[in-house]
Amino acid sequence: LEKHDGVGEGKYTIGLGQRRMAFCDDRQDVVSMALTVLDRLMASHSLRYDQIGWLGVGSESHVDRCKSIKTALMQRFVNSKNFDVGGVDQINACYAATASLLSAVNWVESPFWDGRWAVVIATDIAVYEKGPARPTGGCGAVALLIGEKAPIALEGHLTAHHMQHAYDFYKPKPSSEYPLVDGHFSLQCYKTACVECLRTYRSKFRRHLGRSFCLEKDVQLAAFHAPFSRLCEKGFAQMVFDEVEQTPSCECFSTVRTAQPIMSMPVDNERERERVLLDACKVAWDRCGADGVYLSKELGNLYTGSVLSGLLSQLMALSQRYSDSDVKRTPIRLLGFAYGSGYASSLVSFLIDPETDFEAVCGTADVHARLQRRVAVEPTLFEEAMDRREQLWTHCCEGTPERIVLATETTLPLDPNTTYLQSIDQRYRRSYATTAS
Repeated sequence: LEKHDGVGEGKYTIGLGQRRMAFCDDRQDVVSMALTVLDRLMASHSLRYDQIGWLGVGSESHVDRCKSIKTALMQRFVNSKNFDVGGVDQINACYAATASLLSAVNWVESPFWDGRWAVVIATDIAVYEKGPARPTGGCGAVALLIGEKAPIALEGHLTAHHMQHAYDFYKPKPSSEYPLVDGHFSLQCYKTACVECLRTYRSKFRRHLGRSFCLEKDVQLAAFHAPFSRLCEKGFAQMVFDEVEQTPSCECFSTVRTAQPIMSMPVDNERERERVLLDACKVAWDRCGADGVYLSKELGNLYTGSVLSGLLSQLMALSQRYSDSDVKRTPIRLLGFAYGSGYASSLVSFLIDPETDFEAVCGTADVHARLQRRVAVEPTLFEEAMDRREQLWTHCCEGTPERIVLATETTLPLDPNTTYLQSIDQRYRRSYATTAS
């Protein structure tokens, strides 16, 4: 893609930190992807649809400005005759699924919980118009099962938020699937939100646990929202530097404390300043954050599913680490940073039971096998797929349904048991079908 776009070697693979990027053509939308991951979640856990009491969806890529994705998913509940299912969609750039997750946990922990499972689905397609932002695209969906006695527990009392008004990334034009992006400003908002969330988290940690928080000692793993994987490392470095500044008497992060005088000096070269900080934080990042960007590097930006894919990436790394039965298992706190432009951000922490059968947990997702089944294509086919998506969006917005012609099913291969967009009728009603098993 670097060669095709005529940019310098390493601009995407080193500068953005990406290895591959997932994409789809006009035969996939956020509803079809949500249906696919819902089917897989139910099958992998041998669940019945009458066992689900709450279903929420987070997305920023809706195909309808009124009808929710969740109502489309209710097609799967018809045979069980279970229509008593709470929850609905939540919308905010890259953040909505985190809001849905917090709502689901609140329901399960409330006195109104009826003992059934909650399901949260993040589904998004990140596409950009031709230009420097297009390589930061991606697509994917994540489904979470939420209930009591889970091996991964949310520390809800420590959740920290930072919300501000900003036009760093937004979608004001119904006629276009593409966002308007103020790239440099958005990166600054992201890093600012990292620091502000950490400060609030630090305060809540002391209030609820009765002792000071230490990022190096109290956090074993981290997962970040990943517009591109390199930004996660930069956000983490900002957190570490703030930790060093706020705790001058602490001896943690010694390499960063050595670099602190340099970082505190006013410098004109922001890139050099950031490079010094990243170098100083590399050991800490490799220890707790590097494994969390595995899926980001493979898929690109999942928008609302990004931080959740980071959580899954860390679980996959734990599965490999503990495959050796002699490895000592210790308590794990994972810090997750969710960010959505506009902007909304939260820092959440999870306690992970070290005795969890991580191989079984990750086996339900079957990530490695599905990644290996992907097909690499030439950049020209990627651009053709983007053009078809743009044409479909235009015809839907211009009120010309008679001009909608979807690509043939074989344009891009689909996995078995994958739901796809089959047709759009004259009233813009979408029908879906599923490939054979």
